Amino acid sequence: MGKQPSMDFILSEHFSKYLEDDLHLGFYPSFIGSEKCRPQKAISRHTNAEEYTFHLILSGTGYIVNDGQTKKLTANDAFFIPPRTTYSEERDIYYYPDKNDPWEYIWVNFVGKETEKLVRCAKFTLTNNYYSVQNAAYLKQQWREMISIAKNTVKRNVSFYMPFAMKFFAEIADERKMSSEITTAKKQKVKKITDVIERTYTDQDFSIGKIAESMFYTTSYISRIFKEVTNTSPVEYVTRLRMLRAKDLLRSGTYSISQIAYLTGYNSPFYFSKEFKKYYGFPPSRFKE
Repeated sequence: MGKQPSMDFILSEHFSKYLEDDLHLGFYPSFIGSEKCRPQKAISRHTNAEEYTFHLILSGTGYIVNDGQTKKLTANDAFFIPPRTTYSEERDIYYYPDKNDPWEYIWVNFVGKETEKLVRCAKFTLTNNYYSVQNAAYLKQQWREMISIAKNTVKRNVSFYMPFAMKFFAEIADERKMSSEITTAKKQKVKKITDVIERTYTDQDFSIGKIAESMFYTTSYISRIFKEVTNTSPVEYVTRLRMLRAKDLLRSGTYSISQIAYLTGYNSPFYFSKEFKKYYGFPPSRFKE
């Protein structure tokens, strides 16, 4: 068996390959590729009306922006971009690499009416379009092999690449099925944690540590079960609550930015403005305008 190509070889800058459907199943991978993004790479948008695009991040960091909300993604995360015709013109979805730690990823584009069933199977939605793969080492190995083969053969037959592409959906669907079988007891605990957060997130001395202490849990335990049940961290949940409240207060036109900072639980207007811009992509002063 020949020596397996190195990651740098597989990902050298950019590679892509169009495939030809020889199976006629109602769905198929039409386009596969890999990219080792440059720090200065511009944002990417998908304008294709038919393609469903799935990325698997091999290393590095990047960001996906969905309807104004930015999510930081890293190695072992997967994300999904739906066809342009499946969401309104007002919604903007794009992604870009971190300038200091640009990501490397492999992608597969699917087309066909039956593709939507794969999306549902993997539990991707328009608003929940990313997932941290638990068995990422296996998936990365499979997709690296797919790209390596694509680079070293003239074959474009879908039947040749379909097994590699389908392992993505099988693995994520299996993981998410297991995660959906979370015990009722855990859900009840997270409901109690959520209730406390929603009552106290605007307090100046708010902290996840204080909540953990009051419920006789450790901070790490709360973070773990909260992530398991909600697929988001307590910190991300608190930030979302604060940002939504901040937007409502800004929209009212009644309060200054400093007042809104304190009303949403921040001790510093400067830090509030920084977090607001990080979350929405523009400063609160521009929102007021």
